[in-house]
Amino acid sequence: MWGVGGVVCSDFNARGILYFSSNGGINWLFQLPDTSIRIGQYFFTDFVDKNNGWAYDKFYATGIHTTTGGDTTFTSVRQISDILPGDFILHQNYPNPFNGSTKIRFEINKGGTVSIGIFDITGKKLMELVNKQFTSGEYEVDYTTNDNSSGVYFYSLRVDGILMDTKKMIVLK
Repeated sequence: MWGVGGVVCSDFNARGILYFSSNGGINWLFQLPDTSIRIGQYFFTDFVDKNNGWAYDKFYATGIHTTTGGDTTFTSVRQISDILPGDFILHQNYPNPFNGSTKIRFEINKGGTVSIGIFDITGKKLMELVNKQFTSGEYEVDYTTNDNSSGVYFYSLRVDGILMDTKKMIVLK
């Protein structure tokens, strides 16, 4: 099942996003087709059967084509993770905003290598707060900083190297 409608912009260039579901719309993956024609946004999909279809721009002038139901002629949709929503939860840090220290809670329903990275507003990784093997369960990590100035920061949860979620936190000094 394919869906359209997303756009990502960088350096004043818009790129259309396609969405793909292999389980009837319960979970969705996204694809940024790496095309030389740089379609700014997809508006229509048209499939003649489960494998043969097209995605078009607004005026049906340009598009991409798949004959496998997933891989377009320009790029492919690949499953990033078999972890479904509900297999992990990254909670909002508390307190937020904070001055000095905060707590970050997360839950995983299956064991794996868990890492939590701290990033500044530009995406630069400041530190890796956690990087170790965990069994399924709920965990809480303390994050203490005296070095970060006031501002917006982010923390990301990865399980077995796969990005699961990112949250925003605010430091007030």
